[in-house]
Parts: sequence; C-alpha cells; structure tokens
Amino acid sequence: MPWTKEKQKEYMKQYRIDNKEKIQKLDKKGYEKRKSKEGFQEKKTAYQKQYRKDNPDKWLIQHWKCRGMIDTHWELVYEMFSKQTNCWICNHDFSISKKCLDHNHDTGDLRYVCCNACNIHIIG
Repeated sequence: MPWTKEKQKEYMKQYRIDNKEKIQKLDKKGYEKRKSKEGFQEKKTAYQKQYRKDNPDKWLIQHWKCRGMIDTHWELVYEMFSKQTNCWICNHDFSISKKCLDHNHDTGDLRYVCCNACNIHIIG
C-alpha cells in the first residue's frame, strides 16, 4: 500500500499520542533555549527588516503567494508591477497612494495593478 497523506496524518497522530511526554520535553527545551538567548527576538526582527530591504522582489512575491495569488511567472509579474506608475482603473499616481496587485479571491488569478482606494472601494 502506498504512503498517502492520510496514512501519514494517521501515523503522526498516533506518534504524538505515543510520545506525548517526549514531545513536551523537546518543546520546553527549545522554548528555554530561545528564551535564554539574549536579544533573540530583536536580532530576528532586525534580520527580517534587512532581508526585506535587500530582497524586495523575493519578499513581495512571497507576500503575494501567502495572500493566495496564483501565477507561474512571478519575476515577470514583479517586473511589470514595479514599472507601473499609475492606477489601471482611476489613473491615480502611485507616488501619492499605495500600489496594490488585485486578484480574484476565488481563483487566485491576477487582475489589476491599482491604487489602494480602487482595490478596496471599486473592486471590493
């Protein structure tokens, strides 16, 4: 019988039941280790800010994917998005308002590069 997602899910459920104390010890040990590191959260936040600054394309593409947008050519989408200077709907200048990449929430398909106002109020 092949190893399916359902079989793996059932196996992991049983493993967690059988090894509850072991897992709790490991979780507690990991928490204490992170807690004991001085300035861990501050360093993590600083690293994330620097990464976003150094890699705006990778960060923005990941943000779009997390929002449910679907495409296969993300580099081309990012290039097109970054070159836009005006809203496709109201022709508002992006130097004044926030630029958004609109998508269909049901299918994930990309639709427009628009200003925040059009994305919220017109397309909704």
